[in-house]
Amino acid sequence: MQFKNTLATLLITWGIASALPLAAQSPPGALRVQVLDPSGAAVVDAVVLVTSAAGKASATQENRNGLYEVKGLEPGLYSVQVTAAGFAPFQQKDVAVTAGKPLLMDVSLQLAIQQEEVRVEGEAPNVSVNPDSNVSSISIKGEELESLSDDPEELASDLQALAGPAAGPSGGQIYIDGFSDGRLPPKSAIREIRVNQNPFSAQYNELGYGRIEIFTKPGADKFHGQASIGFNQSALNSRNPFVLTQPPYHSERITAEIGGPLSKKASVYFNFERRNITDTAIINAVVLDPNFNPISFSEAVRNPRMRNEFSPRIDYQISPSDTLTVRYQGEFNDEKNNGIGLFALPTQATDETEDEHVFQVSETHIFGSNIVNETRYHYQHQRTKQSPFDFSPTIRVLSSFTGGGNNDGTSDNLHSHHELQNYTSISRGKHIVKAGGRLRVITDTNDSNSDFNGTFTFGSLDAYRITELGLQEGLTPAQIRAMGGGADQFLIVTGIPRTHIKFADLGLYLEDDWRLRHNLSLSAGVRYETQNVIHDRADFAPRVSIAWGIDGGKSGQPKTVLRAGFGMFYDRFGRNLIMQAARLNGLNLEQFVVPLPDFYPSIPDPTSITGSVVQPTTYRIDPSLSSPYLIQSAFSLERQLSTTTTASVTYVNTQGRHQLMTRNINAPLPGTYDPANPASGTRPFGNIGNLYEYEAAGFYRQNQLITNFNIRGMKRLTLFGTYVLNYARGNTAGASSFPLNQYDLRSSYGRSQFDMRHRAFLGGSLIMPRNMRLNPFVVMRSGMPFDFTLGRDLNGDSIFNDRPAIATDLTSPTVVQTPWGAFDSAPIAGEPIVQPNYGPGPSLFVLNVRFSKVFGFGKTTETNSGGASGGPRGGPRGGRRGGGLGARGLSGGGGPGPGMWGDASTNHRYNLTLSVFAHNIFNIVNLAPPIGNLSSPLFGQSNALSGGGPFPSQSANRRIMFQVMFSF
Repeated sequence: MQFKNTLATLLITWGIASALPLAAQSPPGALRVQVLDPSGAAVVDAVVLVTSAAGKASATQENRNGLYEVKGLEPGLYSVQVTAAGFAPFQQKDVAVTAGKPLLMDVSLQLAIQQEEVRVEGEAPNVSVNPDSNVSSISIKGEELESLSDDPEELASDLQALAGPAAGPSGGQIYIDGFSDGRLPPKSAIREIRVNQNPFSAQYNELGYGRIEIFTKPGADKFHGQASIGFNQSALNSRNPFVLTQPPYHSERITAEIGGPLSKKASVYFNFERRNITDTAIINAVVLDPNFNPISFSEAVRNPRMRNEFSPRIDYQISPSDTLTVRYQGEFNDEKNNGIGLFALPTQATDETEDEHVFQVSETHIFGSNIVNETRYHYQHQRTKQSPFDFSPTIRVLSSFTGGGNNDGTSDNLHSHHELQNYTSISRGKHIVKAGGRLRVITDTNDSNSDFNGTFTFGSLDAYRITELGLQEGLTPAQIRAMGGGADQFLIVTGIPRTHIKFADLGLYLEDDWRLRHNLSLSAGVRYETQNVIHDRADFAPRVSIAWGIDGGKSGQPKTVLRAGFGMFYDRFGRNLIMQAARLNGLNLEQFVVPLPDFYPSIPDPTSITGSVVQPTTYRIDPSLSSPYLIQSAFSLERQLSTTTTASVTYVNTQGRHQLMTRNINAPLPGTYDPANPASGTRPFGNIGNLYEYEAAGFYRQNQLITNFNIRGMKRLTLFGTYVLNYARGNTAGASSFPLNQYDLRSSYGRSQFDMRHRAFLGGSLIMPRNMRLNPFVVMRSGMPFDFTLGRDLNGDSIFNDRPAIATDLTSPTVVQTPWGAFDSAPIAGEPIVQPNYGPGPSLFVLNVRFSKVFGFGKTTETNSGGASGGPRGGPRGGRRGGGLGARGLSGGGGPGPGMWGDASTNHRYNLTLSVFAHNIFNIVNLAPPIGNLSSPLFGQSNALSGGGPFPSQSANRRIMFQVMFSF
């Protein structure tokens, strides 16, 4: 009996032991997610990502009428994320998956007014084959924005630094809520900034590498607000090294914002900013003392500016499928003592006022289950007035000083900008087809007497000194000229000061994002551009890109993505060029240029200026002008290094064709002009003066290697950075630049102005002990090249851009020895002319740092990871998230992100943030490019701090800002 009991015990124990591994090998679970839109229709192009507690992620896009299934899941708790173009993202945590039984879960994606989201951790980056998910792009939101400057002008410089040389000669293009030609809103009103996203999208006419998109804050489902005051005093700053003493200066910045619900279907957001800025303009010139001896002149002049801005925004959910957004922005500026600094003396001062009103409205509608449409309208009205202190003739001594009156004169400018957009996104199986267009109508009215006062130009300070000394001694103009004095040129404008222009441009596009496989996507599109001012009325720009997830397997999330893209990008002929051609067309206004005038300092009656040496000068647009365009191709490798880190390497090749320049098409033919005899020279169109023509004869070539990394999703650290290796060469410096030889553009080929070899930046956010926060922003770049010039017009084209030659005879008295080589200031036949931008400028390093500390008080609030409504059937519903559609340019673009309403780290109802922002904390002196004019007494020297990078102010080398912010 005892044996039987023992045997039974052993059999039971053996059976239990045998069953344990069978239990461990129980069948895996599965998750089926039904994704619906607000109308209840299935969403057929979503991405469902299921992440286990251990961090293992499984993803799928395969679906059956909006039903997505993820198989092979071990029992346990999972986090479910659902994203789809045109809908707010969804996230649900602690979804329980059991063994052997698939869990059915409903997710209803929302097109809704943006609601509260408070998050402490940032979103972890992921590589993806979606066209909008290129790792080389930069997304800055929440606390990451604190690494950037609070001042909008300095913020714009920060963003241009982020865009880098990839933006091309025109710099980065900024879009505010999808609209072009906008003014940056206060940083406190910004929800998110994106740079270089989806660079080959057909929706935009400008380059994708260098596109800057800014999205403003909407309202919320609960009232939130904040108020702040920031201030700076000159005693806190380090002195500008180019001036010994400066008058006291200061700046204050006051902001206030509030947002919350108006009703269950409407929310409001209101922002106000007032800036009282008293900078100092730094003059660093060389002038003559009372005894006509050259002396250095350095002075700091107060430059006060008062700027007020306010902006309300209303979001209204008309129905589950319709959302309406209305936004207004008003800005009012009053500035004193503009126009002073560098070589410009205090007599160049002008006062300026500016009023701007912007009205924007957008309506988004969902048709059924797979069509999203958005219509947007933007109206901008701007009026700018300017008045100078001094109306006397302008005296310009090249690269020494500019005195007398300001030649800009009195002006009153009215600018109106109408912009209408319509975009549609259609989801069909594995295709997302996008189509739309943009119509812009712009009117400008310019009432200006610019150059009515006349301008005398002297090629050197020595020539000006001889002239003034000769006049005091009673010498005749001929005697002064024989001694090496006399002005090199006189310019004056006369006629009707009022000019009005109106023009329009239209852009249409069609694009298909095709998901061939779960790890392979192809995006192909075409854009049509037309403009009514120029000859070229029809431009087609094809765009194509492909993304391949190399190691994603049959259904897994890839960790390595290879991208390639190609596209053509047309640029529009700018309104400033259209205005100049209309203003100085020889009918409304006439511009006269007199070489070697003999009437200084008197100003003759313009109607009495006659003779063979008088050159009427007119501007015009080339009758056969073609639109400038760029051909760009790129290859990139993106890698998910960890759950929080991504990196990419990108090669970009850009070729600029039909680039704009200005050419004097009636300049004297080469070899026919004698600089000592202004009446000499054979002109193609006869003796009718100068014909300045805007042409598309330029080109440039650029090659770049860009490395990028992002660290996000960590509790205490967010970091992003980019390094660019850049080579760029071309034959034009922009639409207003003239070639060296008007009949041979080869002499203008060389390094481009944006050929900065190395460039890097780094930014982010770090939570330190005791909840202190550190936000650094670093910009580093090698030197910007600069040009060598002679300060003379040797070929009679009336432009002072002639360059020296590389000296071949070092014994010649015209040879000038410089640190950059020996140059001949009187080039002779056979000597090679110095290439443009031959000199390397000084490098730049700037570290801006913000330190902040948050104090919370009041009752604590619950945190919420957000998400659209959804959850397992019968389970709870989550809070809604998202600001509308994000399908390439449609409004919104995700939720508010961490820290949208101040700092959330304390989880208290009220928060007080104390911060200090140090510009150029190491006080490094970053110099501007040296003076390249061989005739200047400052040749080879910098006379200013660098104006590039994230530090455009000249008042101080290092500046300290304090800020106090209250939020609730």
